[in-house]
Amino acid sequence: MPSSSEVREIRVVDVIAQRLARETRFAFGVPGGEVLSLIDALRLAGTRFVLARHESSAGFMAEGALRSDRWKGAEGGDALGVLVATLGPGVANCVNVVSHAQQSRQPLVVLTGCVAAADAGTYTHQVFDHVSVLRPLVKASFVVAAGTVGEVVERAIALAKEGVPGVVHIEVPVDVADQPAEPHSASLWEHVRSGCGDHTTLSALRHSIQNAKRPLLLVGLGALAPGAAEALREVHARCPLPVVTSYEAKGVVDEHDPRCVGAAGLSPRANAIVLPLVRDADVVVLVGFDPVELRHAWRHPFAEDATIIELARGAGLHGMFRATSTLVGDPATLVRQLFDGVAHDGGWSGGEHSGSEGPEVARKQLRDAFPSTDTFEPTGLIAVLEQHTPPEAIVCVDTGAHRILICQQWRFREPARLVQSNGTSTMACALGFAAGAKIAEPQRPVLAVIGDGGLEMALGELGTFRDEKLPVMIVVFDDRSLALIEKKQRARDLPNLGVDFGGTDPDFAGTDYAAIARAFGGVGVRIESLAQLQTELAAAFAEDRDVFTLLHCPIPRHAYDDRI
Repeated sequence: MPSSSEVREIRVVDVIAQRLARETRFAFGVPGGEVLSLIDALRLAGTRFVLARHESSAGFMAEGALRSDRWKGAEGGDALGVLVATLGPGVANCVNVVSHAQQSRQPLVVLTGCVAAADAGTYTHQVFDHVSVLRPLVKASFVVAAGTVGEVVERAIALAKEGVPGVVHIEVPVDVADQPAEPHSASLWEHVRSGCGDHTTLSALRHSIQNAKRPLLLVGLGALAPGAAEALREVHARCPLPVVTSYEAKGVVDEHDPRCVGAAGLSPRANAIVLPLVRDADVVVLVGFDPVELRHAWRHPFAEDATIIELARGAGLHGMFRATSTLVGDPATLVRQLFDGVAHDGGWSGGEHSGSEGPEVARKQLRDAFPSTDTFEPTGLIAVLEQHTPPEAIVCVDTGAHRILICQQWRFREPARLVQSNGTSTMACALGFAAGAKIAEPQRPVLAVIGDGGLEMALGELGTFRDEKLPVMIVVFDDRSLALIEKKQRARDLPNLGVDFGGTDPDFAGTDYAAIARAFGGVGVRIESLAQLQTELAAAFAEDRDVFTLLHCPIPRHAYDDRI
């Protein structure tokens, strides 16, 4: 006898769910009455719905799963993230993570419910204009109807992936969700990427690189597009130009490679070393180098007479810097076409700021500026984490002073191993990233590094780790303050206000995060030495645990002074 799912009519929500099932294995969110049919349709289509404790965390989980799927190189290489939220407060809670995904250039579909149009004029409980709220943050918003749902979903998916990836919002009115859906034509919205440039333009640009005296590669988050990192590595193996990466692009070129100068973007100390090198280059190739990752010091960083070649997924309208030539299209294709037949040993000659050994000098200066130590402070903790985290692990780092130090100190050999919020620099993202990555790829080790401020914002997600049985390693850097903001406050000679935990109590010893972890069903350990951290890391990564582990590392106040 056929099941009820086989004999019922195809609903509007079924069309949405079946199409999304071709793009993702997971959806994350917090349910409400207005999206119950949608969540059920996702289940029937084979997409697993994961309950988060907050919509913001759910969005970070979607991105963590998306990045993990991409790294595997399967058909999910063009996957979408899916975030589900109910109406009103649920949509309002999505605002930050939607802005983050848009600025992180992540293809994310946000599915929300809303009241029936017939009720909206007189019914006001939890009702506001979702589309207007999200309009400045997304590529587009769509409200589905029974007769056009197929075309709308195809268009939304294509738009999320087109050019520079981003966020699309699909609103499903509660009275439309269960209506029978009409046939649609998916072929109207097939996604096509643009090509490179004409042969004459490419020849001129290749000639510029071939004859450069001081060439430089600047690599950003756009190089994480499917196939782009592999293409860039192939090119760099035979044309080893010096490389500077953004934080998101760490590992696109092995950071142990002597031609990899290092990373820059947020640290004034690093910028003071890297920007003179950038200014000295006569030919700069930008591979997905997105200014959304950069601070104001990177405005107009190039010499006026330098040749700047930009390879991008979409035309840059940011105004941060100018390019002599911009090639728009698939990054992997652009890299291979631009460097086809180009030979250069990457050596430098002459130069005003850095001399003939500019890249090598800058690389050494960066290593000296951000040294590993053997003391129980952030630099020592990061050194232990780098040495004892499995090389295949995904490392999810929260926003704060510790993130800047990790991005400068920790050298990654592979791309997409370091996950962070660099576009919006959002706190409390690391737990969501880690949960999504572990759910998407259970066999891969996952480490989350977070500060005390970020952890307290997202403590409820420890319940998600427990319920999903996610053996993620969480390391907490606890200096009992919002360290980065407190440091800026002191730099301006302002009084200490609103940045320390424990209020005005000078004897406040901090929150016992290890005890909280145990209360949530995880393993919680207070770390007192680097040797203990090494032992606990080894045990957690080696044992077959089905619970999360939280290692609480109390560090001195002002531990980041003179470090970033």
